[in-house]
This record gives sequence, C-alpha cells and structure tokens, in this order.
Amino acid sequence: MGEPIKRVEDLKVYQMSMDLGVLAYQIADGLPDCDRFGLVSQIRKSALSIPSNIAEGFSRGSRADYARFLGYALTSCRELETQLKFAVRLGRITREMAATPLDLCDQIQRMLNTLIRRLSS
Repeated sequence: MGEPIKRVEDLKVYQMSMDLGVLAYQIADGLPDCDRFGLVSQIRKSALSIPSNIAEGFSRGSRADYARFLGYALTSCRELETQLKFAVRLGRITREMAATPLDLCDQIQRMLNTLIRRLSS
C-alpha cells in the first residue's frame, strides 16, 4: 500500500478537478453576456464545487463524512457535464471545446465512484 495521503493536494482526483475547474472557467469566460446569469454562473458554481467538496470531505473526521462530500463532488461533476453538453447544443461552444473538459469529467466521476465505494466498504 504506501504512505497515507496527508494533504488533499496530493490526491490525483483533486488535482484533476482543479484542472477541470480552470478549463470550465475559461469556457465560461468566453460565453456571451446574455448567458452571464444563467449558464456562466452555473458552470462556474459546479466547477468550483467539485474540488471544494473533495477538500472539505478530506478534512472531515470520518469515512462516512468523507464519502458524503465525495458524493457532493460527484453530483457537481455531473452538473458540469450537463451544462457543457447544453452549451454545445445551444451552439455556444463547439464539441471540440467541450471534449477535454468532458473527458476530465468522465475520469473524475470514475475516480470519485471508486473512492466512495472504498470508503463505504
């Protein structure tokens, strides 16, 4: 097994969620002003929520609390995925622009599901 992880910054899923958040913010910054209070706000909120919930869960005292907050991060990741797909359907971004963040969403969701299962067993 290896050394226990002492800092949330050392978790691969946290690092990837931070990368995803930066990409999502960059996409949101390029959306038109008419989307500022809708899609832009929602993308930013869900993108920031993913690493925030991973970090909060990591700092909790119990496995159950940690798993619960990872579940919140998973939900936020699903929200972001939906918002990005919606932006593509609206023609606000191209499929190519969404490809990398959607791939990161998929990877993060799989990692979170694995962590949740391990913490819950």
